[in-house]
Amino acid sequence: SGWTTGVGSYPFIASTAQTHSGVYSAYDAVNSVSGDYWGFIYQTPTVPVGGTIYASAWGKTEISPLSSAVGGLIVQFLNSSGVLISKLESKIGGNTDWHQLYVSGTVPVGTVTIKVGGYLWAANGDSAALGGKVYIDDFAVSTTPIPPPQQPQELINSDFENGVNDWAWIYRPFVASTTAHTGIYSAKHNIGNTTGP
Repeated sequence: SGWTTGVGSYPFIASTAQTHSGVYSAYDAVNSVSGDYWGFIYQTPTVPVGGTIYASAWGKTEISPLSSAVGGLIVQFLNSSGVLISKLESKIGGNTDWHQLYVSGTVPVGTVTIKVGGYLWAANGDSAALGGKVYIDDFAVSTTPIPPPQQPQELINSDFENGVNDWAWIYRPFVASTTAHTGIYSAKHNIGNTTGP
């Protein structure tokens, strides 16, 4: 109630299976990868152009670490034609327990509509994503500062047992591999071409 599911997307539903607080959370699961999977639930707060928006939510994912599928918090800035100008995003993937998602940023010039919500995305043909789940709970949106979450003092997912989730790359992506020094997974990259670095 009070939320919109994106047109043409796979719908989120209210779920009692996993919650950060209370009885319900918003839930979606990947049920097809015969095209990019995109589940989206959002509201449209009003923030003036040039103002700062802060958003927070709690998310949990149950997705195979071998999948590139992710879920999380997203803020979209759209122009008068409904075209995306820019976005803010905080994402998680793999088997990530309840984690605070957080973004903040300035509303860009030309923004007419702001969509704040949760999402689940999987790439076309990513069979490891099938059945992957995201739960989103406890949203907060404000024009006054929401403190960012405290950053851990140690590396997250240092042994890649949650795939390559919580890691970033500069040039070309790594994927999770079942060839491992210890445990089940390691990070893997293949040289696909020699054009550029």
